[in-house]
Amino acid sequence: MMSRKPKKPAIPNSDWETVDADTMPLFLRLENDCPLIGSYDGCPVALQDILEGARLKVERFIAICWIRKKVRILNLKPQTAYLAVSYMDCYISRKYNRNMFQQMELLAAACLSWAMIVTEPMEFSLALLSDPLCSSESFEVMQMSIFETMKHKTFPITPFSYIPYFITVLCMKEPLNLFVHVSDLILASLEAINLIDYRPSIVAAAALMAVNHPNFSPEQLECAILDLADWTPQQIGVIQRCYHFMIKRLPKPKLDASSLSDEKAGSSSGTS
Repeated sequence: MMSRKPKKPAIPNSDWETVDADTMPLFLRLENDCPLIGSYDGCPVALQDILEGARLKVERFIAICWIRKKVRILNLKPQTAYLAVSYMDCYISRKYNRNMFQQMELLAAACLSWAMIVTEPMEFSLALLSDPLCSSESFEVMQMSIFETMKHKTFPITPFSYIPYFITVLCMKEPLNLFVHVSDLILASLEAINLIDYRPSIVAAAALMAVNHPNFSPEQLECAILDLADWTPQQIGVIQRCYHFMIKRLPKPKLDASSLSDEKAGSSSGTS
């Protein structure tokens, strides 16, 4: 019988969790070796092509909703949700088969368990293992299959590693409040964005720009992006593409009662 408690993989110490001016170049280099990025060797099938199948696309959406629900219930970090979906997208892109949609719930649970092992205290992982879905031998087999698919690299770097540093570089006001809004936007985008198509630094830069500068012109956006790091022209293009995607995911502003009254009064005077 296999052991129920998975071993904690070797991961960088806590100093690696957040980028600063000295470690920024190192983090960007590490992204080149990330097994969760589509350009990594061994990713033969584009996730976007796979998700053209309506059934798998729906099942992936349901699985991500399950992950986000568990993250809320257990009060986990946003990094945990992001890593779980990254692991899931990585696995789908490398292990795709026509019957994969039947395993999505099990896959989501196993990916979340690995993400929790990387980012959370052990007691959270044990709480997840109390779920009936995680009590079978097939769950343990799925866990090990995921770890092997990722070449035994759990890669703890997420967009949330970059956001505090980017906010500091741009000298933005209310950094804590801004961090919350950017985090919410990234989590709201998980269902629609293919994470293996975008590096964590790209997602962080695009989400921060979308929250703080949703109406930037292309020229203004490029200048702001270059303030963050020495991006290549190709990376700038990817950030711009991700930025426009993030803009569409921003919550729509709510009109208060006074605004609605003013709008009605204006329309009435226009028709009289």
